[in-house]
Amino acid sequence: MVGRFADPVSRSTAATQAYGSMRERGFKIESLTMPPEMLSARLPGVGSAWLERMAHLDHYAHWVAQCRFEAKGRVRVGFDGRPAVTYQPTPRDVRVLMDGLALVAELLFEVGARGLPRHPRRARGAAQRRRGQPAPSARHRAG
Repeated sequence: MVGRFADPVSRSTAATQAYGSMRERGFKIESLTMPPEMLSARLPGVGSAWLERMAHLDHYAHWVAQCRFEAKGRVRVGFDGRPAVTYQPTPRDVRVLMDGLALVAELLFEVGARGLPRHPRRARGAAQRRRGQPAPSARHRAG
C-alpha cells in the first residue's frame, strides 16, 4: 500500500526495509524503500494525473502486510504447455489479509499520510472503523 505525505519522505536516512511482526494475527507489516521506477509502478493513473504523481514521487511511502496463508496451490502444465497455477485463499486467509491491510492503512494515516492512491475511502474507512471513528466522506481524495 502506498501512502501520500505532505512532506517528502526521506529514503536515505531511514531503514531500507523495516518490519513489525503481528504473528498472533497471521501477518507482519513492512516498510520498503524502493527505487523510484519500482515505486512509480505502484501508483495508479495515466496522462497528466500520473505525471503529477511522478512530480511528487518523493512524497510517497510503500508499506506492505505479508500474510501467512493456510491455502496451498498447485502448478501444473496447462493445455497450451505453459504453467497453470491453481490457488484459492481460504476465508481465514482473506480475513487475515484484510486485517493486515486495514492496519497498514491505519498506521499510514497515524504517521501523517494524506491519502492512499488506490482505494483511499475504503482503506481510510477501514482504518477509522478500527479506531471507532466514522467512515470518511467523499471529500477524501486519492493521492
